[in-house]
Order: sequence, then structure tokens, then C-alpha cells
Amino acid sequence: NAGTFTNNSGGTTGAVTNNSGGTFTNSGTTGNVTNAGTFTNNSGGVTGTVNNSGTFTNAGTVTTVTNTGTFTNTGTTGAVTNTSGTFNNNAGGTTGTVNNSATFNNRGTVTTVTNSGTFTNYSTGITGAVTNSGTLTNSGSTGTVTNTGTVNNTGTTGNVANNATGTFNNNVGGVTGTVTNALNATFNNRGTVTTVTNTGQFTNYSTGTAGAVTNTGTLSNAGTVASLVNTGTATNTGAISGTVTNTSGTFTNSGTTGNWTNSDTINNSGTMGNGTNNIGASLTNNSGGQIGNVTNSGVLVNNTGATVGAIDNTVDGTVDNYGTAGAVTNANIMSNHGT
Repeated sequence: NAGTFTNNSGGTTGAVTNNSGGTFTNSGTTGNVTNAGTFTNNSGGVTGTVNNSGTFTNAGTVTTVTNTGTFTNTGTTGAVTNTSGTFNNNAGGTTGTVNNSATFNNRGTVTTVTNSGTFTNYSTGITGAVTNSGTLTNSGSTGTVTNTGTVNNTGTTGNVANNATGTFNNNVGGVTGTVTNALNATFNNRGTVTTVTNTGQFTNYSTGTAGAVTNTGTLSNAGTVASLVNTGTATNTGAISGTVTNTSGTFTNSGTTGNWTNSDTINNSGTMGNGTNNIGASLTNNSGGQIGNVTNSGVLVNNTGATVGAIDNTVDGTVDNYGTAGAVTNANIMSNHGT
């Protein structure tokens, strides 16, 4: 067809080739369609596979679509492969699996998405699992996200696997499930995240709220974290409301924490709860630092201007006090220059 072809309700055709400049309108049933012109599949229209390099608007039912043109859907389609065009799945549109390497805008419902192009999931958009190696902007709802590209989220996602080279930005308003942030990956949180396992770079900004965090990479927290287990490098200027377990890393605190256990290195100038400093561990409480009661089997240095509660210095412990300490029970080495 290079002219105008209308297949009305009740009409049945076989395969249709609609050439550039042609107009094909379907309200009936057609076989496969190859479209380089303008193809409108109206509500009630049923088509087979559509190969579109022109303009295709669907309010009916389509089996599958391969698109290199412009495809707008408010109906129902099966799988869509969008290789070099624009696919708009608008409100009311329902789509199966989408494989996008161009531009995909979703305001409807999609089963799953594999994206290596630009995918925008708007506030009304709902998708299942998303695998992203391109750019994903989400203000709607997605299932699990596997990312090696760039994600900007102000909506809701399921669990996130942010793999090497990936950048995941969970912005204000964004809510995610568990985030696993891999080596050489970057996770920036200004929203809410359930739990985090980090071996890359995790920054929790002042508006960010995270549940339990396990860190073997680099963590910078200015927001709120429920608890921390650290074997990497962690810096806290915000609040860790629960426990801090520093097993084989470095933890630097100028914020607040709950109770703590240290088996490596802690440097404090903030406020920390009661804790245990194990054999071989180093705890330095600097000016302005306030620490609760300490059971010490490592090295505790309480510097000028710092305060520590009661100290139980075991047979393996060493204490140097230049600041203010509470009651001291000493079974090994204690040197006092303060109060």
C-alpha cells in the first residue's frame, strides 16, 4: 500500500506492507504488518507481528513489534524490540518484554525491560525486572534492577544489583529494596534504602536513610544508618542509630553512633555509645569526642578535650589518657596525663 487503506471492523486481511507515504488504518484483523508510512491500529484491531520504520499508533492488540521509527501504544502488545526509534508506552498501554537500545518512554505497564539506550519510567509507569546498561530514569515503580549503566531514581524499585561500572542515584523521594553495590560501582543515596551490601563506593547523603549496612568498600555517611558492619573504610558525620561492628577496617566518626565493637581502627571526634576494644585494636578519642564505657583489650588513647566513661582495662589493654575518663579498672598498662 502506497495510498490509503482502511480495514474496518469485521474485516480480515493477510500480511500488509504499508510503504512510505501510505496510510493504513486497521479496526479489524490483519496478519503481519511491515510499515514505513503511517499505521493506526484502532481499539478492536488485531494484528500479528509489526515491523515499523514509520509511525505506528496502537490502541488495539499486537503480537510483537520491531521498531526503528515512532511507536505509540495505548493498547496491548507482546514483546517490543526498539532498536533505533522511539517507543512511547502511554497510560493504559500494556507491553510484554521490551528490549530497548534507543528511546523508551513508559507511562503504562511493562513486563520486563532490557535497556542499553535511554529509558524513562514516568510516575504512572509500572515495570517488572529491569536490566540496564544505558540510562534509566525512574519516577514510577520497577521490579528488581540490575545495573551497569546509570540509574536516577525518585520512584520505587525492588532490590538493586549495581554491578561494576554502574552508578545508581537514589534521589530524594526514591525508595529501593536491598542494594548490592559491587566493586568499582557507585551508589549515591538521598532517599530510602532497605539494606546495603557495599564493596564499591557508597555515599549516604544528609537526606538519606539506610537500614543495615555491610561495608567492605568505601562508605561516607552524612544521613541515617540503622547499623554498620565494617571491614573497609567508613566515615560517619551523620547518625548510626544502632551498633557499629568494625572488624578489620577503619572507622572515622564525627557524628553519632550506638554501641560498638572494634577489632581494627576507630578514630572518634563525635559521640559513641558503650563499646569493646578488642586485642590488637586501636581506639583514638580526639578532642570533642565522647565515648561511653569501654572494655579495653587493645590500645585506647583518650586525647585532650575528649571524654570517655568508665574504663575496664584488661590484662591485654593499654590506656593513655590525656582527657577526661570515668572510673578505671586496670589490669595491665595505664598512663594518665588528664583527669
